[in-house]
Amino acid sequence: MDRVAEFFDTIRLIKLAKKPDDIMQLLSQFAAQFGFNKACAITSIPESHHNFEQYSYAEKWPAGWHERYLEHGYLDDDPIIARLRVSKVPF
Repeated sequence: MDRVAEFFDTIRLIKLAKKPDDIMQLLSQFAAQFGFNKACAITSIPESHHNFEQYSYAEKWPAGWHERYLEHGYLDDDPIIARLRVSKVPF
């Protein structure tokens, strides 16, 4: 199957998914073919780290990373989060 067909097949499967974890699994499998297999999350972007838990829908992190991220307040210094707060354009 070519990558375009795989992309649209993944989108179709995402639409049928019942849980955020199912979506995460599908996205992880698709992204792995491009070398993205270490960590990712499906989340909204809160104003501060104090409310981050309620904005996180599914995640694939190394053990203990989520807790460390929150404890150290990385949300406020995360360059990906900063970029997402000023633009929704993919980068």
